[in-house]
Amino acid sequence: MLFHATHLISTMGAVAMREFTLRTFIVGLGILIVLLVAALLVGPSFINWNDYKAEIITAVREATSRDLKIDGNISLNIIPAPALSVTEIRLAGLPQGAPLLELKALEVRVALAPLISGKIQVTSVRLIAPHLLLEVSSTGKANWQFENQAGSGWTAGGASGSSDLNLSLENLSVEDATIIYRDARSQTEERIEKLDLDGSATSLKGPFWFTGTANVRGLPVGFDLSLDKLAEGKPVGLRAGLKLAGDGGRANFSGRLEGLAKVPKLIGQVELSTKNMAAIHKAIVKSSEAPSILQQPLELKASIEVSPEAATLNDLDLNFGSVQGGGSFAANLGDSHSYNLTLEINHLDLDRLLT
Repeated sequence: MLFHATHLISTMGAVAMREFTLRTFIVGLGILIVLLVAALLVGPSFINWNDYKAEIITAVREATSRDLKIDGNISLNIIPAPALSVTEIRLAGLPQGAPLLELKALEVRVALAPLISGKIQVTSVRLIAPHLLLEVSSTGKANWQFENQAGSGWTAGGASGSSDLNLSLENLSVEDATIIYRDARSQTEERIEKLDLDGSATSLKGPFWFTGTANVRGLPVGFDLSLDKLAEGKPVGLRAGLKLAGDGGRANFSGRLEGLAKVPKLIGQVELSTKNMAAIHKAIVKSSEAPSILQQPLELKASIEVSPEAATLNDLDLNFGSVQGGGSFAANLGDSHSYNLTLEINHLDLDRLLT
């Protein structure tokens, strides 16, 4: 049981890091959208917008200190509504590293009337086959941490010049995405593949809503995620649900994210339930085989706190087969790993458990 709990906490820590990057990714995407949509005010659709690639690339470089490559075409239609399309996009990651983002196509549609009053109402954004690599180097440098030429850092807590953008997003559609989290310090890698997602945002600061499906560790899952409005230096409310295909199980989280600009921390309540713990074992341990004792239903509720350095489960309420109990779990996820499990069993039927 300790082995599975350890992997569960490690996986949730990686998930917390991926959630931490959502704000940074959306802000970066928002700046690209604003730069391109602003071209609507320059001229009609017969202009060859590929001639403006250099200006767009320079603007992104000045804002993020990263190189942007547009190997495809930029096209713009004005009628019946402004619609922009850009293909084959690549945004650089860490020096000597793989790209942070590769994108087959970006399609943006904007409501025309709000532009007159200076508002950018994005009716839809469609990302086709994005490949997002979230990478931490051996020195602890993360490729989603941007710095502009003025030296101010881009973090999930805010971005230079972006907070005043009057931009809303009615619909975000992501098709066939791949997200990879790679940490050179621990030699770990997690993948989310075949990600299809729909979402929306009231502004670049949120609130944000997402729902979709993906393959996680080879298993199909459905998910929903919502984040409250972001405010620099303040916690962000977060609610998330994850469901394995069929009767594989479901996990729910309700709580907050803290320290987004420095050391992220996930705090809240978690609930986990499954009709067969062996399915959870398969998802976490990447194994098709599970001990026969795991062929049991599981219900778990706990208070959880996760950071890159540590994870704890307190006020644990456990029902596993015929086992009923409570307790706590703590893990040190730093350079020297250590684990501590305290479990109080209120009821135990060994015959039923081992059947």
